[in-house]
Amino acid sequence: MKPFIFFIKLTLVVLTLMFIWGNSMMPGELSSKESETMLEVLEPVVEPVVEELQERGYEVTEIFLVRKMAHFTEFMILGALMFLLFVKPDGRSRYILPSMLCLGAAMIDEGIQIFAMERGPALRDVGIDFCGSLIGILATALVVLIVYSILTPRPR
Repeated sequence: MKPFIFFIKLTLVVLTLMFIWGNSMMPGELSSKESETMLEVLEPVVEPVVEELQERGYEVTEIFLVRKMAHFTEFMILGALMFLLFVKPDGRSRYILPSMLCLGAAMIDEGIQIFAMERGPALRDVGIDFCGSLIGILATALVVLIVYSILTPRPR
C-alpha cells in the first residue's frame, strides 16, 4: 500500500478513536445533554421503537436507546475504517486483527468512563460497541469484495 494512503487511513482511525474516547471523557451531565439534543432529532424514529420494546416487556427509554445507538454507530464507523486500514491491495482481507483492535478500543472506551464524573463502565456497552464494529467490518468487507470483483479483469 502506498505510504500516503496508509497514512490517510491511519489518520481517520486515530481521529475516530479521539472522537469516541473524547465523548467518553465527558461528564455525565454534558453527555446527557448531547443525547437529549440527538433525541430531539431522532424522536420520530426512536419513539415507535421504544413503544414496541416496552409493549414486549423491555424496560427501555428513548434516551437509553439513543445513547446505545450512538455507541453502535461510532464503533460501526471505527470497524469500517479498521477494516480498510488492513485490507490488502489485491482485495484479500484480514478480519481478526481489525476485530481485536476494535474490541480493545471498546474496552478502553469503557475504562475511560471510570474516570469521568457521573459515568461508569458497562460490560453491555463493550458488547454493543463490539457488535457495531463487527457490522462495520462485515459491511465494508462486502463492499470491498463487490468493488474488487467488478474492477478485477476476468480471463477470456
